[in-house]
Amino acid sequence: MRNHRKGASFALGICLGFQTLGASMATAGDARLTYYENSFNGRTYHHAVLQLSPDLFSEGNAQIDPEIGYRFSDGGLFEIYLEADVFGPAAGRCKGVTIRMPWTDPAAADSAGKIAGKKALFERIESLRRSNGGVTKVVLQLDPYLSVEPSGEYRLTQCIVFFRTAFGGYIDHPNPIAASGRVGKSD
Repeated sequence: MRNHRKGASFALGICLGFQTLGASMATAGDARLTYYENSFNGRTYHHAVLQLSPDLFSEGNAQIDPEIGYRFSDGGLFEIYLEADVFGPAAGRCKGVTIRMPWTDPAAADSAGKIAGKKALFERIESLRRSNGGVTKVVLQLDPYLSVEPSGEYRLTQCIVFFRTAFGGYIDHPNPIAASGRVGKSD
């Protein structure tokens, strides 16, 4: 069941310290983020759609992993690094935030297409990172390193966020998977 309501989006934007622009838009600096909450099997998931641009990368403030930092690895694993202010006050003590693509088991029967989808995303991000302009949409999973403080504010408990995945594949939309009936298809 999709919970993408004006009130929930407004509350999430405020708790993260962003200025809410509309029903579900929130901004931090020049970055545009749209937040979504989806429920599945009684659990709530927090997603963000980010319009990624070259100025958001944080290579100077990040400890880049030599094996997967801006490198496409076995199983589609890779990391990129963003400025902490993309996430506003939620990033707290972070100097930068690592965005990690989870690994997919290459031995799984349906892994080739899922890894190819991750590689296509990685190549778009690398092209963008090396350019001086443009944007590409990425969908992030804020859980499991998102906590709600007693004050009601949201905080990243670690300086890491994941690309949204399910069943080993990158999900390029914020809609509930069960409701959409599709994995990795954008709207």
